[in-house]
Amino acid sequence: MEVLLAVAIFAIGVGAAAQYYISSVTISDHTTERSQALLLAREGVEAVRSIGEKSFTEISEIDEGGLELVEKEWKLTEFPERNVKDKFTRKITIEDVRENDDPVWEVVSEVSWKLPAGEEDSVKVVDRLTRWKEPYPLEGEFPEVEGLILHLDANSIEGKEDGDRVTHWEDLSGNGFHFTTDLSQAPFYKTNRLGGLPVMEALEEEVISNEEIAIGPDYTIFIVWSVYEEGDEAQAYAFGAYDNSLDWHLACNDDKLILNTGEPLSYNKEKPFDFMVNTLITGEEGVVYEKGEKQVSGNTGENLGEGLTIFGRHDDPKTYGGVAEILIYESELFGNEREKVEDYLIEKWEL
Repeated sequence: MEVLLAVAIFAIGVGAAAQYYISSVTISDHTTERSQALLLAREGVEAVRSIGEKSFTEISEIDEGGLELVEKEWKLTEFPERNVKDKFTRKITIEDVRENDDPVWEVVSEVSWKLPAGEEDSVKVVDRLTRWKEPYPLEGEFPEVEGLILHLDANSIEGKEDGDRVTHWEDLSGNGFHFTTDLSQAPFYKTNRLGGLPVMEALEEEVISNEEIAIGPDYTIFIVWSVYEEGDEAQAYAFGAYDNSLDWHLACNDDKLILNTGEPLSYNKEKPFDFMVNTLITGEEGVVYEKGEKQVSGNTGENLGEGLTIFGRHDDPKTYGGVAEILIYESELFGNEREKVEDYLIEKWEL
């Protein structure tokens, strides 16, 4: 009897110890998996951050997408990553939660996996990313902002004297979108006109164009321009569509400044006016700024296309005024990048 009792007690002890060991191993495995998953989730957020630090415009809203490593650089993908380390699935969700013009991306990196019993477990890491604030350029230094497709600067024109006509205005962006015109319609090169620098002027008979440059929605356009007191046209044009079938333009009538790329967006601005800098963002969320201050926002439409005419639209001259500099970027520039370009122009032209 005593022997049987001792055997039973021993069996119970061994069984309990075995069960404890199995439970400990299971808990240990689960803890290890959660630790691995948490590291992968954190890696997901940092990967998105690295994409933004390289080019903030490459980040966009995505619902349960993923990541891939291409030539040692992270890229966002449309679908979640599966079988990460043979067992995990990583999903990246990005939402724009901005409260002003500067985007704020809320990044959710979720990693999930199957437990031995068939249930699913997951961990999440959530962070908010804002545009990395680059230092402003030194005085007179051209700002380094990605996406520049056109740069016209009256101060870069060489070999001209005051009052000479200009038939070729070189594009400084390197994209070759040079603006040309016939001598009879060529605008005038006027020295010491703005901040001690030259500008291009039109006297209602002049236009200069490029047929190839394409302007699209969500582009950002900077222009330093003016409308003089003389001139009888109802609308004075900074620029307009080259193609006769299109009617998008930036213009000023007697009391309003109008940006129209399919839908008019306007604010009160009487002509004539002295040189100023306007920043224009096209598309469904179009915005017009004047010297960095938002004036109006709304849908400007998407009736855009190839070709741009300065001082008019199509081949019809419409302006008695001047243009000092134009920069066009093929993306919507937010906060810091937009302000860098505006500050550069304001300081350079002493606006």
